[in-house]
Amino acid sequence: MVSTSDPHTHVDVCSRIISLLTDNPSGNEIARAIALDFLLQFNVTKVRLSGIRSDDSLIFLGDHGYSPSTTGKTEPASVWRVRDDEIRHVKLDKTFFGFNAEHTCAAAQLKIRGVTSGVLAIYFAQPLSPKAAEELADIVALFDSRLSNVRANHRLGMCDQCRSQGNLRAVAHLTAARL
Repeated sequence: MVSTSDPHTHVDVCSRIISLLTDNPSGNEIARAIALDFLLQFNVTKVRLSGIRSDDSLIFLGDHGYSPSTTGKTEPASVWRVRDDEIRHVKLDKTFFGFNAEHTCAAAQLKIRGVTSGVLAIYFAQPLSPKAAEELADIVALFDSRLSNVRANHRLGMCDQCRSQGNLRAVAHLTAARL
């Protein structure tokens, strides 16, 4: 298993995130990369990125492992707020990341300027051990602000070129802050 506490591995994970986001990926490409390129060792079965719209509806921005895909679909608040699925039982910690009691589902709130704007949901084939859960939390923390930047660009309806430039600015900030 990859350890993000190792400074070299931390830099490698950050570099891979930068590489992914500078290519201006779709939501499905981000979800697939999270499942297969970054979290493969955790036996991830599904990943979903969703955003909360101004009318409190949920829009699915990207997914991996869902058949059929829900990307681009919306769900009114009257539906998503009363669902009783695994994601509803996730307990978030002070970093806005957490697991359900069985450790078969994890979620991270995506924020723009400190305001919750969406959720990254991750599902596992089998429960994670405490050590694996800690490792996953470290990796997801590296994603959180970068995904929030992508969500902000999507929400603002920026053109592809502007989105790319926005991601490059985020990369410059990430490079200065993390590396």
